[in-house]
Amino acid sequence: MLLCHRSHEARASGLSILVASPSTTKPYATGTLDLLKKHLSSFHEDVDPKIRYDVLGHSRNIIRRLLNSIDTLQKESVRVSMAAVKKSGLTSDDKDLVSKAGGMNLNEIQEAPATYAAASSLKKLGDHQQFIEWYADFLTGELVPTASYQRHITSLRAMYYFLKSGLVNGDETSIIQPPVCYLVNDTWFRSVLDLIMDPYDDVRETAASLIALIVPGKPMSGPPAKIRGLSCCPFEELQIFCQKANELALKTARADHCDGAARSQELLCRWSSNANEATEVLEAVLTNLEQKLYAAERDLATAVLQAPVHGDFASLG
Repeated sequence: MLLCHRSHEARASGLSILVASPSTTKPYATGTLDLLKKHLSSFHEDVDPKIRYDVLGHSRNIIRRLLNSIDTLQKESVRVSMAAVKKSGLTSDDKDLVSKAGGMNLNEIQEAPATYAAASSLKKLGDHQQFIEWYADFLTGELVPTASYQRHITSLRAMYYFLKSGLVNGDETSIIQPPVCYLVNDTWFRSVLDLIMDPYDDVRETAASLIALIVPGKPMSGPPAKIRGLSCCPFEELQIFCQKANELALKTARADHCDGAARSQELLCRWSSNANEATEVLEAVLTNLEQKLYAAERDLATAVLQAPVHGDFASLG
């Protein structure tokens, strides 16, 4: 089995062979999805950056093909099922069930009558939906604080591809569920926010870019209305995080904490619904900066340790 071979090159080649296809809409075989579930985590924690870079290239293609396959299978299932309805003369209740086939989960698929001509497509659809939900949970699980840098950065960058993935050829009539709905929930949101304070610069940058991605549009377009599982408003949660980030940066005076605090302030400004809210964020930063500069005028040596200003200047930048 190449996927668990000692050689990094052999493992990477095995993954490439497993997922490669000239078609971006061809469904994966069930065995392929099972192998990805079993071995994908080992690629995420590989210490060789070239291997992780190659895996990310495959991840982008896997995500695109998964979403496109789900979209294709949903349309095919509805089309074939409706054709079967016309030929078989099912009852009105059965017709209603068939018309909802595109949104059925695997349990519902298994309970569906054997007379459905789309049983094979529905089974494949269920397998792909289950896998993409597993994949979203897997990526979120890689963000735990105890995970290595390799797992953090690989998962974050795969998530970026996940959230950037669109519909097949920009087809606005597609009935596919938006990728963001598979991934974004309260656990994901808080985990990504925590990584904005990570010691590694590329982790902080990628984490901040993910938060920005869940609100498409220009700055000051407002925060997301709701995040699944989050009890409070996302904007309020971000405000609380910004306050804690600033307190941590003030306490430690570490460059990475100050940079993380600055990035969180930028996100808060980006999430503002109007110019007044953005101005309030800016005024808070300026007020804090003035207080620190005043402290530096009184006692520079103490201010260097207890009132670092590089985070505030980064926020203004």
